[in-house]
Amino acid sequence: MTPKELFEQTIPTLFKAMSADQPDLEKIETELEIAVPEGGTWTLALKGGQLTGREGASQAPLVAFALSPRDWTRAQQGQGGLPFGPGGTGGANPFKMSATRFERIKTLKGELIFHVTEEDGAVQSTTICFNRAQGTGPRTEIEIAARDLQALSEGKANPQQLFMQGKMRIKGDMAFAMQLGGVMMAP
Repeated sequence: MTPKELFEQTIPTLFKAMSADQPDLEKIETELEIAVPEGGTWTLALKGGQLTGREGASQAPLVAFALSPRDWTRAQQGQGGLPFGPGGTGGANPFKMSATRFERIKTLKGELIFHVTEEDGAVQSTTICFNRAQGTGPRTEIEIAARDLQALSEGKANPQQLFMQGKMRIKGDMAFAMQLGGVMMAP
């Protein structure tokens, strides 16, 4: 799958199917930026409940993702690599967004590196920058197994529970990690 197919067709189509029961999306206007190795930079724009993809950088991304070459290859093959889209680790509805979550994300500023260990032992790492914090270095790194991330995204586990059980490890700014947990737990 090419980046053009993924960002201009596949992800918007998945978004439309998975966001039908989310009326709050009509109120949200934002952009996400995804840097793809050897595939350029892409912007996903959400406006009026519709998601569109285009090639090029966002002028003001709320969240920016940077993928490693290995993770991009896995995403193209539907084996993970993206926190959303085909094979992603986002759970039953990775596009779930409410006005409350959106407002909480807007308060975050910093860089996060998310390391997800797949069943085969492969680790996929995604750098996520909130509110143009690219190049600042990670405030926090989170390590979690794919199955625990799945349980988290389905509401079968919560971040505090996973942390206390040693199933989610956090390095760096613990306050920032707690803010992220607040976003994940928001209705």
